[in-house]
Amino acid sequence: MGVLADLIVAEMADTQSIVTSDYPLETFKGSNADGLDPLMLAELHALLTGQPPQELLTAYRPAAQASEQGPWLVHVPPEMVRRLADVAPQDHQALAVRWAASDRMREHATDEEWAERMLERAAFLAQSAAFEGKELFLVIYN
Repeated sequence: MGVLADLIVAEMADTQSIVTSDYPLETFKGSNADGLDPLMLAELHALLTGQPPQELLTAYRPAAQASEQGPWLVHVPPEMVRRLADVAPQDHQALAVRWAASDRMREHATDEEWAERMLERAAFLAQSAAFEGKELFLVIYN
């Protein structure tokens, strides 16, 4: 399933602490998100907004990195966090089906079950970030 990754809820000021940490989930609220990459998040963002994914890609560039070899930290745009936080639990499955059918998800042979599991994790953490006034990040490991 591709990349090793975590979703992390933290303050913007914590970016360097996150990328230099050996295990950020020990210090910050978050969840394992192995297989999830920034392009997949952009596709989900596009489904939530109706925008073409290509228009959203620049928002998913790494905001910080420990070195040229990673890890890399992607700041999930606040609009995406708000929209994810607003997805009702009863809508997760239908959205996951649409997400799993997107180009990037099909390229990586992700199934609807994996998409729904990632969506549930991301939505829960988006709700936490919104409630706590924090940001949501995707950490990608090499």
